[in-house]
Amino acid sequence: MRCKPLGLCSNIDNRHRITNRMRRWGFKFLGAGDYSAVFQHPKDERLVIKYGPLDDGWLVFAAWCEAQRSANNPHLPVIHSIKRYERQGLYCAIMDKLDVTIAHAMCGDGPLPITTWDPPRRRFNYGVSPSSDWCAVDQQDWSDWLTDNKLSSLFEKTLARLMEFAIKHGLGRDLHGGNAMLRKHPDGTFDIVLTDPFSEGNGARFKAALIEAQQDQALAA
Repeated sequence: MRCKPLGLCSNIDNRHRITNRMRRWGFKFLGAGDYSAVFQHPKDERLVIKYGPLDDGWLVFAAWCEAQRSANNPHLPVIHSIKRYERQGLYCAIMDKLDVTIAHAMCGDGPLPITTWDPPRRRFNYGVSPSSDWCAVDQQDWSDWLTDNKLSSLFEKTLARLMEFAIKHGLGRDLHGGNAMLRKHPDGTFDIVLTDPFSEGNGARFKAALIEAQQDQALAA
């Protein structure tokens, strides 16, 4: 299990309370990770609502994604708005809905989406303890899976830039099959979308990371 984010476990407790409350109110619960929870948007089936603590690395990643918006990068989530609730220590984000996590896609009965996911994932997570609690599908040798799909050069560049940013700011790197998803298209193709590559980091450097993420235009030219 990952460490609690910067020791502020009350923020996680608040997220759990809001999650349970929204389920009682009839919001469709789609899933949750260690820190965040996701619900179907009640007025638009193409959108989701995501809650999580303000000190999680996802907020830095979201700011970075917004700074890259002009690049129209298909490997990043589309985030429409983020509201911060300082008193509760939570954020609420409205995002485009994606189809399925890579972990679930690889476990399905249909054609396996990719063969080349594991090497860049391992490069990104270099230095993370092998004993980390990865989901079971990540233990498989994905290089044996036959498919014509390859990771794009833009995906590789995006991942490399995120790794550089994480190292600079002391952010944890937590890329696995549950932290990337597929955006499917009507013609049967898909985009691999990075959804949560950062975990907790150095609390003293978190603010600086957030400020720089909001200004980083490295891939937006």
